[in-house]
Amino acid sequence: MSVLTEMKNHMVEMKQRVSNTGDDFSDPQKTYATITRNEYEDFVKQFGGYEDSLIASVTETPAEDTAREDSIAASERQKAIQKRNLERYGTELTVAERSEMGRSYQRGRQLDIAGTTNDARIADIERTTNLRNTLANIASGVYGGAIQGLGNASSNAASRQQAYKQARAQNKANTISTIGTIAGAALMFGI
Repeated sequence: MSVLTEMKNHMVEMKQRVSNTGDDFSDPQKTYATITRNEYEDFVKQFGGYEDSLIASVTETPAEDTAREDSIAASERQKAIQKRNLERYGTELTVAERSEMGRSYQRGRQLDIAGTTNDARIADIERTTNLRNTLANIASGVYGGAIQGLGNASSNAASRQQAYKQARAQNKANTISTIGTIAGAALMFGI
């Protein structure tokens, strides 16, 4: 889809949103409030479920949950490789060497499990922290934009009201000035 087609579709969608407010556009504040409310409801409808699922996943620990099993499986593979190599090359170990080899295997296995689990826990903490920050930034952007828009609308309404009051005062001053000019001219000509 071309950029022009996307823009055209976006403009048509925006036009429909504005025309579907059910408003006659006589009150700009009401119109703006309706559009803002519709935009919020649209956002909740389209992204609310996704946000909820992300929030629910903040407490999940997928890496930590699988780390122990993955580490045990890797240790078992390493033990099988070592056994195959001993059989392949025909090496005979003494009882003391086998015993030390078993203890070394157990130590390595426990260290691998602990290290893998700790790394997974750190990865899960980083993932959830990044997810929380992202969600907070999204919410801040959405709601910050809405508040800014409402602030601008309020400021514009106050400016319009002030301009109206100034125009009325100016009209009153012009009317009084005109009456004074007419009265002065009447006195001057002796009417």
